[in-house]
Amino acid sequence: MVDIYKKTLLELKAAKVISDDYYDLVSQITVKDSHTFFAEIPVVINGSVGVGITPEIRSGKAYVCSLCSNDDSLPMWNYYCKGAASEAYNIGLRINTVKELYEANKNHYSLRILRIVYDEKEKTQIITNLLSELFNIYEKNRENNNCVGDIIRNYIATYINTYRFAFKRECFSHEQEYRAVLYVPDDINDDTDVSDDVTIEYRSGNGLIIPYIEYALDIAHVENVRIGPLATQKDRSLQQESILKEWLNSRGWFAVDVRSSDIPIRY
Repeated sequence: MVDIYKKTLLELKAAKVISDDYYDLVSQITVKDSHTFFAEIPVVINGSVGVGITPEIRSGKAYVCSLCSNDDSLPMWNYYCKGAASEAYNIGLRINTVKELYEANKNHYSLRILRIVYDEKEKTQIITNLLSELFNIYEKNRENNNCVGDIIRNYIATYINTYRFAFKRECFSHEQEYRAVLYVPDDINDDTDVSDDVTIEYRSGNGLIIPYIEYALDIAHVENVRIGPLATQKDRSLQQESILKEWLNSRGWFAVDVRSSDIPIRY
């Protein structure tokens, strides 16, 4: 994303869409590899509210969960249906319901649902819109250039740090991916009014130690379950749907729709 940002910025300067002094202001943005938590706060300049938003910077980390908008995608089944392939399931989440759980603590940690952007033109347009909107703020507040300049630079750095999770190469467009990104400050459990402690767990994978946050789903979050395509022979799929519904019902999950993949894969 940083490369696209720099390229777009040069193009806007060459086309005289932005001024030279604005270019100088935002051309050297430092984006750290360590992620920062931020809460969006209204900017107040000379008593005027709503000039823009500024990040509350706190040292922290980002935890990413990858999701797919297609519940029966052949390329995605191919990713995950390996070895004991017939055990693959797609769990359909009510993502807005999951997000609502974080509202009570949105001033302590931040959850963002990002649609992944693959198209290069769309990426450029997103950056263009960002730089143009902030340039308008810069132009309208030239009498407060130092203050506004700091706000703009901080906002751009935070924006890039956030939305670089949303840009992927076009060759991955078949994934139709969304990402849930949870930003957690390192000192989260020092906040006395946060409703739940956030526990960082660790696991190993492919020789790496991976930090993660464990989150238990309940009935309000799960809308449907799709059974993988290697169990789609007619008799087997009907049997597996029945058993899975029985298992869910035994735990009080009565409203979950269970279906088999429509993709006709054979051994």
